[in-house]
Amino acid sequence: MTSTPLRVLLLSLTVVWWAGCNLVLELEDPPVECGDGMVHGDEICDTDDLAGQTCISRGFTEGVLTCAADCRGFVTTLCGPPTTCGNGTLQTPESCDGTDLEQATCESLGYYGGTLGCGADCRYDLTDCAASGRCGDGVSQGLETCDGTDLGGATCESLGYYGGELACAETCAYDTTDCATYGICGDDVRQDDLEECDGVDVGGLTCQELGYSGGTIGCTQTCAIDASGCFYHLSCGDSVIQSPETCDGTDLNGQTCLTMGFYAGTLMCLANCTFDLTNCALYGHCGDNLRQEAHEECDGEDLGQVTCSDLGFYGGELTCGAGCLFDTTGCQAFGWCGDGVRDATNLETCDGTDLGGVTCEGLGFYGGVPFCDGACGLDLSDCEAAGRCGDGVIQGGFGETCDGTDFDGADCTTLGHGGGTLTCDGTCTYDLTGCTD
Repeated sequence: MTSTPLRVLLLSLTVVWWAGCNLVLELEDPPVECGDGMVHGDEICDTDDLAGQTCISRGFTEGVLTCAADCRGFVTTLCGPPTTCGNGTLQTPESCDGTDLEQATCESLGYYGGTLGCGADCRYDLTDCAASGRCGDGVSQGLETCDGTDLGGATCESLGYYGGELACAETCAYDTTDCATYGICGDDVRQDDLEECDGVDVGGLTCQELGYSGGTIGCTQTCAIDASGCFYHLSCGDSVIQSPETCDGTDLNGQTCLTMGFYAGTLMCLANCTFDLTNCALYGHCGDNLRQEAHEECDGEDLGQVTCSDLGFYGGELTCGAGCLFDTTGCQAFGWCGDGVRDATNLETCDGTDLGGVTCEGLGFYGGVPFCDGACGLDLSDCEAAGRCGDGVIQGGFGETCDGTDFDGADCTTLGHGGGTLTCDGTCTYDLTGCTD
């Protein structure tokens, strides 16, 4: 029997009986159960039973030592700095000391970047690391598709599934376990009411049920029935279109790639008497999400990298409308030069007839009418013709006796002074202060 403390022996007493004059005890080894408050087995500590250990005995200066949840180690988080902290040399139980990090980095500790530091308590300072984030901090970033409850707006449906609750795995990647129970196109399981087929699962449908004579039903990548493998034995191939044939041999029923909505190409007929659009597809059609420069401004999400700003608007979101032409509805609210509304926030001084109340007279001219040019800037050419004080040309009809260096031949002597220098003031009248008697 293994050596066991008396308190455990008493708890482990299972059978007592007499054998002659001797008392015989049949005992069991006690079960190892972390959390019962007693250290036994391979446990180092158990809740409050720390086996006599303290922060000080573990090499720290002070604090409260606790036991790890698995009873196999001590938690020193509440202990003070190690007694050797600050000597610049890494010693147990320090994580670091000064610049000695024992080659540890933010990345080696699970963070995505930053600079690891060492705190005054000789424990890692993760402040700069935390700014770079890590898997498990609840913020999806970098190569993470998710983190905790942050799924980046994704749902089972946005990932192509038909339902379910999307979760995030501990590796910060999507956990689609619940999504998978609702199915997805491509999982080879046909979802009733959602898919016509899925992989080889065509729901038991046959070519004959679709009116063909024979063949094999297929399934497209979008989980729709593909009847291209079906055929007509009786009439398909006789070059005469008969229901439900759409074509037969060279008889295309008057159809072309153009009538089918494509921009060019040669329409052909398959052996199963349905149209072969392969050559048409090379030239594209409006709605295939591929912008054909010769025919389309845009197509679906393909805008050719054009924006509202490229079209002269000051902002907004450009979309593709009917006929694969730009839809500027989302741009209109931001305005553009030429819409007749002066937008001072976008540096327009005018727009069309909207001059913002500006007049030639208000700008110091003696007359004229300002206009708005094609760049939504003021055109003052008519104002200039009327003139203003300061343009260097004397406007006699408006009381100017001079303008700049234009004195109309006058000087101090012609004005009755003995000499000196005549100047022109800001109101375009003579300034005689430089003249002498």
